[in-house]
Amino acid sequence: YIVFSLEHYEKIIPNFSTYEEYITCRFPDVLARRKLAQATLDFIYDKDKMAGLFGEEVKINFKKVIMSGHSLGAATPVEVSLFDKRLTGGILLLDPWIDANDQRMYTTAVDLPIMAIRTHEYEKMDFITEKVMKYMRGSNTNKNLSLSGYYIGSKHNLFTDLVFQMPREMELFGMVDKMSQAGRYLLSQSAMTLAFMLTIKEQEIPKDTKTFKKDVMERYSSLIKDKNFYMEYVADNLE
Repeated sequence: YIVFSLEHYEKIIPNFSTYEEYITCRFPDVLARRKLAQATLDFIYDKDKMAGLFGEEVKINFKKVIMSGHSLGAATPVEVSLFDKRLTGGILLLDPWIDANDQRMYTTAVDLPIMAIRTHEYEKMDFITEKVMKYMRGSNTNKNLSLSGYYIGSKHNLFTDLVFQMPREMELFGMVDKMSQAGRYLLSQSAMTLAFMLTIKEQEIPKDTKTFKKDVMERYSSLIKDKNFYMEYVADNLE
């Protein structure tokens, strides 16, 4: 894999009086991130620029271009998928917050593999609308290509590198219940992510569309043979 990681330059957002006000404030950030992601795609699709970066010609399978993000970062691949066909392989959403996205995401068909891995904490939040949940469960994409679920006992910040940088502080301030939980979650989420990525890499979409979801979950099961080391995953759209 060749991985590009995008830096964000937004200012820290203070608290707002209403949730709607917060969404309105964040919408320009989503647009800015989409433009940055599309500029990155411009670079990746430019053979000369890629050769200049790596010092030699780089062979890329442009049918397998995947984009991922965590929290508001997950809004970026959702937004790009609406406007840019160069995102060809799939999108991976890690505990996504996508309320500030362009509302056309609810009506625009996206024929890409989509995996939304949420946390248990996310499931309990009052502001999560049924419309958002339907999107993550594949309401406007091929349901055979959409996987959605969460890990019991998981929390939002377990997706971040804070787990590595300040593990004891996270436990102290209640961002995780126990550090052993964080380790189990990282193993679990990494296995699920890997299963999704490997299935995209090895299959041909749309030829293998009908078996895609089944193949991801079978590959995941093969990666977590010792269940004691992993958190329980609740899938909500395997039908």
